Amino acid sequence: MTGSCGDRKTDAGRRKSLGAEVRKYEDFRQKTVQRFDEMYSVKASNHTAGRNQAVAQLLSCLSLMRSLGDIDRSQPLFTWSKAQLFAVTGSTDDNAAHCLPCQLWIDNKKPWELVRSPLVNRDRMIEMLRVEIFGHETILPLAFNLADCLSEDNCLRGALVFACEYVVAHTIPKQRKGGVLKHGAGGLILLTVQDRPQATTAGVDHQAVMEAYRVWQEQARRAYQAAAEEAKGGVERAGKDYTNDVLYILDRYLRSLAEVPPRACDAWMWKFENDLWV
Repeated sequence: MTGSCGDRKTDAGRRKSLGAEVRKYEDFRQKTVQRFDEMYSVKASNHTAGRNQAVAQLLSCLSLMRSLGDIDRSQPLFTWSKAQLFAVTGSTDDNAAHCLPCQLWIDNKKPWELVRSPLVNRDRMIEMLRVEIFGHETILPLAFNLADCLSEDNCLRGALVFACEYVVAHTIPKQRKGGVLKHGAGGLILLTVQDRPQATTAGVDHQAVMEAYRVWQEQARRAYQAAAEEAKGGVERAGKDYTNDVLYILDRYLRSLAEVPPRACDAWMWKFENDLWV
């Protein structure tokens, strides 16, 4: 015989509903939101974090290229096009999504075609721009492609262009007082300004990069909000309704903009610059 579980009340009434509104909310929270969390939450966080990181890295590259003279004027012509590089091929249900919303052109040249300064590791910078920034893709469910297309159609491409225009126009050459550490045969060595006199005014303008990133944040926020408003009217592909999926993803994109990526911080930009000097 088991121990006593207490006395049971035998005349209790039948259970009652907490009401239609509560039931509707709980159905949505537990059946819809949790399903989206399982399907999209991590993927959305990774994809939009990768996009923000790529933007910050691109802005750092452009600031350095402006200081080095590879971008030789403060107001070049910036235009955009569809992606010019790809790394993987997706399928109908799982698309290959680029980190950045478009290919950037500067005076009708791709950014890596402008890299020419002998002061930096040109091969490394070209690889960074081609592979890590403009060519980087992730295989994601179709809903991400739909959310990205809506964002791009609502000027997410313009957000990238405006931020890039800003960083080039506002990068100011800085007088370098010290050198940079480089790996040599005997370990770390110091390259002084006497070793590289042409580099005394070349470098990443941290303030310009951070301000340009704020331009990206504000312009991208408007694009995502406009995309969400459009999505409320319905998003369908091949007879399937993706409206709630796309709205969920766009909400995650919006939230990510408040999180400044590590590549927009001073420490990352100092290391980025040091690693490129030759």
